[in-house]
Amino acid sequence: MTQEVINHVKSNIELFRMFIENSIPLQPSMDVLKPIIAPYNLEFPNQSIHKSACKECLLDMLRWAIGQTKTETEPAEPIKKVKKKKNEV
Repeated sequence: MTQEVINHVKSNIELFRMFIENSIPLQPSMDVLKPIIAPYNLEFPNQSIHKSACKECLLDMLRWAIGQTKTETEPAEPIKKVKKKKNEV
């Protein structure tokens, strides 16, 4: 996903979360969804979204887009090693 698309998702993230939480019926022709469709189709060619798409497919696309903003911008937390005490099982 390009930085431009990531910024688009971030600027509309509350709207997208509302769509997901309320299972809003979406259409690929919605202007707010258009920038996300091409990157999603590249990532998941078998679920290709074009002029029509199932309601759940579009909601999955939004879930994926929101997840991409997190993985693209937030560094992973380091894994902490936990030492066991001698008496622990």
